[in-house]
Formats: sequence, structure tokens, C-alpha cells
Amino acid sequence: MSLHGPARTRASALLCTLLCAACIWAAPYGVRPTLAQESTTRVGASGRASEKASLSDIEADTGAETDTAPKPKRKANKAKPKVTEEEAAAADEDVADKKPAKKKHKAKPKAVDEEVAADADEEVADKKPTKKKHKAKKKVDEEEAAAADEDVADKKPAKKKHHKAKPKVEEEETDEAEGEQTDDEEEGAEEAEPGATLPWDLAHRRYNTWSGPTGGLFLVDPSVGEVGALRLQLGFDTFSGNDFLLSKDHVEQDGQTFSLSWTATKFFEAYAALANRSSATTMNPTLAIKPAAVSLSGQGDITLGGKFGGRVAPLLYLGGDLRILLANQVGGGGPTFGATSLGLRSSLALNLQELKKPVPFIARFNFGYLFDNSALLVKDTENARYSQLNGTAAAKGNDTLHLVNRFERFAMGVNRLDRFALGLGVEVPLEVAERFYLHPLAEWQLAIPVNRQGYDCPFVKSDTQSGRIGSTQDSCYERVPGAALPMTLALGLRVVPPIRGVTAMLAIDIGLSGMSTFVRELTPTAPYRVLIALGYDFDARPPEKVMVEVPKDEDEVEPTGRIQGVVGSNDGVAVASAIVAFAERDVSAIATSSDGHFVSEAFPAGEVQMEISHPDYETGRCIATVPEEGGNVEAHCLLTPKSREGKLTGRVIDIYGSPVIGARVQLTGPSSSSATSDVRGMFTAEALGAGEYMVRASSEGHFVRLAKVVVEPRATASLDVTLMQKPATASVALRGNSIVAKSIKFVGNSTDLDPAAAEAVAELADLLLTRTDLQVRIQGYGDDAVALSRALLIKQRLVDAGVPDTRLEAVGGGVGKVNITVVQ
Repeated sequence: MSLHGPARTRASALLCTLLCAACIWAAPYGVRPTLAQESTTRVGASGRASEKASLSDIEADTGAETDTAPKPKRKANKAKPKVTEEEAAAADEDVADKKPAKKKHKAKPKAVDEEVAADADEEVADKKPTKKKHKAKKKVDEEEAAAADEDVADKKPAKKKHHKAKPKVEEEETDEAEGEQTDDEEEGAEEAEPGATLPWDLAHRRYNTWSGPTGGLFLVDPSVGEVGALRLQLGFDTFSGNDFLLSKDHVEQDGQTFSLSWTATKFFEAYAALANRSSATTMNPTLAIKPAAVSLSGQGDITLGGKFGGRVAPLLYLGGDLRILLANQVGGGGPTFGATSLGLRSSLALNLQELKKPVPFIARFNFGYLFDNSALLVKDTENARYSQLNGTAAAKGNDTLHLVNRFERFAMGVNRLDRFALGLGVEVPLEVAERFYLHPLAEWQLAIPVNRQGYDCPFVKSDTQSGRIGSTQDSCYERVPGAALPMTLALGLRVVPPIRGVTAMLAIDIGLSGMSTFVRELTPTAPYRVLIALGYDFDARPPEKVMVEVPKDEDEVEPTGRIQGVVGSNDGVAVASAIVAFAERDVSAIATSSDGHFVSEAFPAGEVQMEISHPDYETGRCIATVPEEGGNVEAHCLLTPKSREGKLTGRVIDIYGSPVIGARVQLTGPSSSSATSDVRGMFTAEALGAGEYMVRASSEGHFVRLAKVVVEPRATASLDVTLMQKPATASVALRGNSIVAKSIKFVGNSTDLDPAAAEAVAELADLLLTRTDLQVRIQGYGDDAVALSRALLIKQRLVDAGVPDTRLEAVGGGVGKVNITVVQ
């Protein structure tokens, strides 16, 4: 057998055959009805633990008695013949030792005969007394009463719910249904303890790992998912790199994996996987290795296994699995059974999604041992190569001549040692939209080799580079144990779209060790692998409830009533367009009219809870009760107005962006407020009425600055104020009616301010902001058009600094300098 033989097509045919067989076998799961649909009773049970607890709710909604299996039904006769006195006496003797039961009779007709009384007495002999209503026209003969008594003789007592509009159902059938439903309700109640029953979507969200069993990316879950669920997954992985196994080489490897898992029982899961791989390398020709290019393909590696496990404590799961690995030789037509490996693994998981307030977090720990016999795949190849060497009289020993190189071990996954395997991982299932989940995953794995086979690795002392990419010789694990340990870190993202049953996953498996130091006992670890997978769960669909309408007696109609309400505020104002939602009622929400009124749909007797919301008011609750006799009821609901006040946060800085500490900030507008900047220059003003504010910022050694800001209702506005530092010597002064500002100059004959004039303009603005009583006239200089433009430029700079426009006047016609005068 040659490792360089072409890959055969029969493994591909085997893969296709298994795929088709799996789809044909699993097809019923995609369309099969729930047990509720298969049942011939009025309302069927779904068979799922999560549905059992809801049977009583279905019964209460439909008014029907339930049963878990088809039962023969007897038709009730509306008019039975009257029973003779002898028959009544015989019935009385049968119930002589029975406990009496309360009976209600109507006054006029003979509503209940003696045989009905005997039926009622025998029915309550082993049950808790239950009140029953009988109509005058309903009569049951002795044979039907005796059959009903025998059916319920060993039943567990159960409370019965009677409705004013009760269907015509035989009493013996009703008793059996109620007895079985009580058992289901008790079972559901036991599972409803904290952390005991997962919601439907969590119970069904189980996904295949890369090798088949349900779990994360590689780590296995102890839990097994819903009974009957079948999961399929098709995965692709790839690696391509240079200077990996040998200096200046190029190595590529691609793989495909098809896996399936099936939950057989509540605690057991079976799984299988079929894997193909193809590897190619171009070696460094200077190493004189022939051939320089090698391509190997392996198809049909099979993994078969079974997993068991379950919850051992709230939030905590424990389990284990056993798997068999059937490897196929390169170019072979089927598994090499002599090279079969066996894996044992235990698993532990912590699932915080089961908390009363669920946390999207799952932690996993795996510990296992693999009895690895994959080295027997190359036994024939080694023997064939050894027989071609000179000096065949010498014993071959344990790979003394190094007959299989590191690329061949990498391509075929050959290991000469067993391994202990450790794994730690976390998964975070995040619901990013309705029924759309993203599951980030991170998993760390470490394999610790064990020399169960007693392999004696020869070491070539003359090659100091053995085990490295610069040498064709490999080292031994006992000499470089730490560097050769197979260790990886996998990072991935599982996508669960709102399409039922469909999942996708993208991940990268990163090598942490074992990918740069090579030993004869172990297959090299790839520096990385990119993994893509698509999966489908044939049972990832919600159980459908089958509701059957039961006819009601025409003369018995359940009383109902409407809620006639009005929504107002605490200050007596009617609230229009408020949304009124009815809690735990399958009805649409309604909006109040312009005067705050609303009228609900008709509700049966009982309490009706309402939740009322409006953008300008705090959400409130209101309760009304429909009386037993029915009829409309009034409700007055009050809402508390939300505060319309806003908030301002800001920062006072200098022209260099540094904070100004201790600056005083005053706000004037719909309301007044003040604040002081902190060490970061930050300030906050709260409880501000909505509207426009004038903000005045001042600080010792800085020019005053004004700014405007708008505060919206129930919102936070922000503002940054920049203060300019005062010069050591003032360049602007008020002398009589004139303001001296010699530094305000322009460049040449232009309207561009001299760079040194900016500080003088800021100083002038500070003076005018301090002396709010001054009205000034600014007169430019130069030609008429230029003079006016210069005056207008200075005015705009002052307005930008916060000086009101109404206090400034700009004119032209000056000569030689800017004249600023106070207008009386």
C-alpha cells in the first residue's frame, strides 16, 4: 500500500449514501404532528414535559375534559326510561356503606333518579367530595353508573372544574381524564421548581459539536436536549501556510465533516460523524527530498458514539460519552479496523440561563482519555519501505529509521501515543433581536500524551536541529515535552436566525503549542484552522396546541362584561391617546379618545388588569372587576405626568483646551441657575425649564464669555465655553465717552484683523459684558466701503463673544484708527 496513491471514489459514494439515508430517515421529524395532533380525544397531550403542566390551562380555556389516550365513548341519552322501584332499591343496597354526597335537585321535575344518586355516592367513595350540577333532562342508567365507578375505583382524587356551559361528556370518561390530568399536573409541578424546567426555546437549542455530540464548538455538553430531536451539521475547515513543517515549504489541508446526533431518551444521545481530508505540500528542493511535492487524501473516517447525562443540581449538569474512531487508510476502501481508537470523556456544565433572572452564560469542562491506535494505519507502509532498504538483516525496531515523515503524520492524523484531554470553554447566547441569537464561543484544549504502547523513540544525536523546520529529522516527546504538547484555543460565533432549525457557525482554531517542534510520537498541530459549519435541527419547532371547540348548551351562556373607563392625570386633565393594554388577555391594546374614554372587549367574570402608557406620563396600572352576573363596569385610571425639566452639562476651557477650574457659570432663561466648574472644568445645571438660556461664564484672570443654549424637555443639553486669559497689561480702557483700543488694527488696506487684535477684541467684549449699561458706536477707518466693513467685522466679533447686537452700532468714515465711543 502506498501513501501516495490516488483517493478512491467509494468513500465519496459512502458519504452521499449516508447523507441521503439520514435525510430519508429524519424526514418524518420535520413534518410529524405532535402527540396532541395524533390523539383522538377532545384535547390531546403533546407528550413533552413542558406541555404537561399546561393541560389544565387548555382545559380551562376550552371547557373540555382531557385524556392522554383514545378511550371508547358512550353517548349520553337525553331521555332515559324511568327506573323501577325494585331497581332503585337494589342501587340503594349497593351504596349502603358508601359515604353520602351532597346533591342538588330542582324543584319541579324528577331531575335525578335513585340510580343517579347511587352513581354520585359510589363516585365519591374514594375521592374528595366534588359538587356536581345535573340538568333535569340528563339521566344515566345503572349500567353506565357501574361502568363509571369501576373506571375511577383506583384513580387519584382530583379537583374538577365545572363551567356554566359544560359539554355533554360521559361522567366515566370525564373521571378518567381528570385523574390522568392530575398526574400530569403534579409531574409538571415537580419540574417547575427553580432551575428544574427550561423554557421551550432553551430546551431545544442544542447544537452539534464538530465531531457530532451536542455542545459548543469542540467541547461536549452533559445535557442531551429534547427526546426525539435529530440534528445534522455539515462543516468545512481549511489551513494554508508556509514554513510550517519544513523550511520554505508550503502546506495546505482541507477537510469536510458531516455529523448527526439523535436524542433517544431523556438522558441518552447517539451521534456519528463522517470526515474527509486532503493535504498537499511543496517541500524545499534544497533538502533533496523526493518527491518535492506530495498530495495525500483520506476519506471515510467514521466516529460513532453515545452520550449520557443530565442535571445533578440547580444550574449544574454532569455527563459522559464513549466514542469509537474508525480510521481509513489513504486510498483504502473502508475503515482499517486494526487502527480503531476508543475515547472516554466526562463533561460538566454550568448553565446560568436557568436562573429566575436568566444570565446568558454557559461554562463547560471536559476531561477524557483516548486509546489511540492510529499508528497502525501506516504499519504496512513502514514494512514496505523497510524491505526496500539495504541491510535488511538488522531489526527494524520502533521506527529506528524514521520511515514515516512529519507531513505524512500531519496528513493522516497519526499518533503513536494515547492522550489525556482537557478542555475549558464558555458560550454566551445573546438575543440580539426577536428570535435571532448570536452565540460567541471560546474554548481552550490541551492534550497530555501517555505512552501506553511502550513506544521507544530513537534519537539522532548528530542532528542538533532535530524536531525543527530546518531539519528533516524529528525529535522525541520525552526530550521536548512542553513544546510538543498539542494545545489550541478556538474562538467562534454561532448564528441562530429566526428560521426554525437553521444554524451557522464561523470559528478559528489557533495552535498554541505543538506546531513548531515536531516529535515522532505525535501529529503536528496546525498553526490555525478556519472552520465553517451549517446545521439543521429537525425538531426545533414549537409544540402546537390543538384547540377544539366544544358545543355549549344553548340555554347556558357565560356572563361577560365590558370595561368602560376613563384615563386622567392627577391634576384632573383627561389624557388622550393613552394606550390601554390588558394583561394576560389575548386582546389588542386600545387608545383613549380625545376626552380620555375607552371601552374594552367583553370579558368573562373576574378581575381585569390594565397597563396604561403615554409618552408624557409615567406608566400606570388599573384594575376593574367584572361581576359574576356579568354586565359593564366603570373604571377611573389616573396617570402621573412626567417631569418636563431638562438638564445642562458643559465644560469651561481656555484657548489651549485646558480646563478652567472654579469658573462661575450663570444661566438665565425660563428658569435661573448657577454652577461652578470642577477640576476637569465640568459643570452641571439640573431642573431647568425647557427653552433658550443665556449662559454667562466668568473666571478670575479670564475675559467674560456669553453663549446661548436650548434645553429640551426631559433631555440633557451640552455646551463647551472657551475663556480667553486676560493680559498682564490692559490694552482697552474706558476714558470718558471714549474707549481706547489701540491694539485693534487691520493688515494693510484689507479688512483682515491683525493677529494681535484678537486679544484686544476679547478684552473689549469683556468690558461691554461687565458694563451692561454701555451703548457703543464702532467707527472703522479707510475708504468708505473698507471703513464700514472693518466696523462691521469688529461688531460681529463682539456679538460672537455674547454682546447683544442691540448695544452695538457700526459706521464708517474714520481716519487712521478705529474709534469706539459711548453713545449717551
